[in-house]
Amino acid sequence: STQSTGTAVSVCMLEAGASPASKPAGNDPLLPLDHPEAPASLSRFGAFLLLLKINWGIGMMAMPFFIYKAGLWLGICFFVLTMVLTVVSISRLVQVRCALLATLGGPATATYTGLMRGALGEPGELCALFSIFLANYGSCVAYIKFMGDNLHNFVPAAGLSSTVWILVLTAPFCAASLLTDVSVLGKLSFLGIMAGEAFAATLLATAATDADLSFSEYLSSVPGSDFGTLPVAMGLAIFCNEGMVILIPPVHQAMANCSWGTLRTPVVAMSIVFTLNYLAVAVGGDFLFYHVDPRDDISLNMEPHRISSKLAVLCYIGQLTVSYVVVFFSVVDAAQSVLASNPRCGWISRCAERSGHPRELATTTRIIAVLLASLIAIAIPGFGDFISFAGAIANTLGIYILPHLAYLKFRKAGFVEGSVAEIGLSYFIVVFGAITGSIAAVVAFKDMA
Repeated sequence: STQSTGTAVSVCMLEAGASPASKPAGNDPLLPLDHPEAPASLSRFGAFLLLLKINWGIGMMAMPFFIYKAGLWLGICFFVLTMVLTVVSISRLVQVRCALLATLGGPATATYTGLMRGALGEPGELCALFSIFLANYGSCVAYIKFMGDNLHNFVPAAGLSSTVWILVLTAPFCAASLLTDVSVLGKLSFLGIMAGEAFAATLLATAATDADLSFSEYLSSVPGSDFGTLPVAMGLAIFCNEGMVILIPPVHQAMANCSWGTLRTPVVAMSIVFTLNYLAVAVGGDFLFYHVDPRDDISLNMEPHRISSKLAVLCYIGQLTVSYVVVFFSVVDAAQSVLASNPRCGWISRCAERSGHPRELATTTRIIAVLLASLIAIAIPGFGDFISFAGAIANTLGIYILPHLAYLKFRKAGFVEGSVAEIGLSYFIVVFGAITGSIAAVVAFKDMA
């Protein structure tokens, strides 16, 4: 499985909230998108590791803030609910892709945007691109915001503010945007799990030894629910899950287009491990900083002079440096794929060619995109409110709405099977996504403003 994760799908391994590069089928020899009957190159265990790696990311840092906003028991229940509904959405994606293979009698795209185009037409493709763009570009903003805030907090000797740190980091990221191949960086994304586990272990160890109240006292005094601030928490929870959904088409391809029954085991196992780790950080952080209130980025609550805390945070910053570049290029690749395949976007390519400097224009656009991400990071007042806003809009669309609209369309056409209960559940999830996403987006935007 380790070899397969480095071949068929490793170049689209991104951090949490990220997505695979949406390249046209056949462009990359490492992505055998045009061979639906190819033998399986990814085992169930390999799929488990792959999905865990893609989903584990920056959202973990806001989990104690999530519990603080939702309340302990309501927060736990809501996060578990989002994970269950995400698994259902994945099952619908697999059903739709299998139906596309059967009805087309040939290759089916192994990208999320391509799958949505095949199921929902051009509007589906554009909505999928919007979801990926906002989620991934939003992740880049969140990454550099996290790095700037924590370098200011954990490297006080430098005497630099968070804003200055962000500006300092912008220069190398602008240089990195000029790279032509970042696939080797994608293979380093396993460091995300290691850095995440190290941070979680440090936080939980500190909570076990340094909390100023017992855990039983915490359980008896912590609010069980807080509906007043639940909308922000909803966006935070949804932000954590898009990576595993977006990656399903290439994973399904690498597992020889297996049935949902085969893919269900690694998806469910990954969801359980992911949920337990994230909720452990959520409860542990809220418990540790109960009397001072957890911040939207829990690392900022940790003591800068403690060596273990500093090492854990700095390692995570190092990992995010790689993730930023890989995720940024996933946005670039997704945009280029749609520009190349969508006739409505042909005028953009023609204008670039007429300028006589298409390569220079592309380079300038990338640099401007990096600069804009840094400016947004400087402007936003809160890390948590921003990722809640991004999750509420982009991830709601990509997780809870598009997969079920595709499934319901195919069910109506008779391409997929589904009981009345399954159809009703899909309608419920679409409504759930639309309502929770809308409420969370409005509240998070107001809090940012």
